[in-house]
Amino acid sequence: MQKSLVREWLDSVPLRRRVVDYLCQMQSPIYLVGGTVRDALLGRPGYDIDVAVDGPALALARRVADHFHGAFVAMDPDRDVGRVVLRVGGEYHHVDFAGLRAEDILHDLRARDYTINAMAIPLCGGLGELLDPTGGYDDLRAGLLRATGDKAFEDDPARILRGIRLRGSLGFTVAGETEDLMREWLPALRFVSAERVRDEVAQILALDDAAESLYYAADLGALQTVFPQFNDDALTLAAIRAVRALEDVLRAAGGQAAGEIETAIVDNLRGATTLWTYLPRLTKHWAEELTVGRARRVAYKLAALLCVLPQAAEASTSITREFRLCAAEVRFVRLTIEGSARALAFCDVDSLEPLDIHRYYRAVGDAGLDGAVLALARQQAGGTACDDLARLADRAGRLLEAWFTEHARLVDPPPLLSGRDVLQQTTAKRGPLVGQVLDAVREAQVQGVVHSADEALAYARDYLERQGVR
Repeated sequence: MQKSLVREWLDSVPLRRRVVDYLCQMQSPIYLVGGTVRDALLGRPGYDIDVAVDGPALALARRVADHFHGAFVAMDPDRDVGRVVLRVGGEYHHVDFAGLRAEDILHDLRARDYTINAMAIPLCGGLGELLDPTGGYDDLRAGLLRATGDKAFEDDPARILRGIRLRGSLGFTVAGETEDLMREWLPALRFVSAERVRDEVAQILALDDAAESLYYAADLGALQTVFPQFNDDALTLAAIRAVRALEDVLRAAGGQAAGEIETAIVDNLRGATTLWTYLPRLTKHWAEELTVGRARRVAYKLAALLCVLPQAAEASTSITREFRLCAAEVRFVRLTIEGSARALAFCDVDSLEPLDIHRYYRAVGDAGLDGAVLALARQQAGGTACDDLARLADRAGRLLEAWFTEHARLVDPPPLLSGRDVLQQTTAKRGPLVGQVLDAVREAQVQGVVHSADEALAYARDYLERQGVR
């Protein structure tokens, strides 16, 4: 039965079937392994194939790449690990090759992380029978996540984070003895490279319901180990509540049902007609990649997690750099948190004036879109001065409306003067003052005080006189 399930999974994507048929012609022992076998047995969709090779894996990967006109990537030459990237239409498929990490396939499987990832299907002349030395198939049927052995986390503590992610993505229960092992080896997580921790945390945040996995990680102690800044239970819970609230907004914006805990935030979004109108436009924005393989929505959830920290914008910069996030992600997280703080402050004003909106976006750029919505999640998390969610939703809606419908008037009006104009036609000298003049003219333009180049020049001269520059 297992073999037929794998065959059906392969046949569901013709490219997968062709790749496996090609591999079945090879002479050296080759195996489908890990997540590929797990997902095939579960009937879960997927684009990747994991292959273990009893022989030179990189050489085989190059051969497959050439045959299927794909791209070859030597991911870890020292460990004989490579990847073939194949594109069909707008979709990318990965075929990952790795040499055996033990004397034979059975020892290789026993040295893996969880039993449900420690199964293999031989590809020698066709699909072989399931190899399952640790009882992974029974655990798969039982919905149980169980470590392959007592040394699973000693060999690689990052597997703790992977287990948290698998629990969340599969909806499985972690075996009691495995949880005990996780807790025992938590301190060793501090010695795992920042890049590997970053990648595991990013995959947890990429889950549709990352908040639930974060609650579990906090209960386990893993969240506090990875983020020692969460040294207080109340702070930790507030951070996860912010993620939960943001995820409800993300789901609602994408037309999905919101979660059960934070439905109040979605009710208020629907009540704020302007905000509700523009949220669907942000779905594409949140799906964009800030770096290869990581969408903006992942960094967005990280911003939600960190936004409750003291001096959150500054703290986030330190944390994101420590985790080796790319410059675009570091900037996005910081500006989004800063934008949310500015948006929360708008709760205290009767209405947003054009200058308020212009200065908001001048300070945080397009992260102001994300900051406006994150402000709602921060309010739901508690600890803010704004106690009126409906009022805040109205302010956030006005900020989105300005960006999408009044961009050229309020956010980034076309310049009426250049720096050269200021230098040539006023008494200003080169230096910071020129930028100040241009900013003052732009603000006057936003407020409707100036409408033409001549009016802008007159305003610039008057501004300089008021500054004592003659």
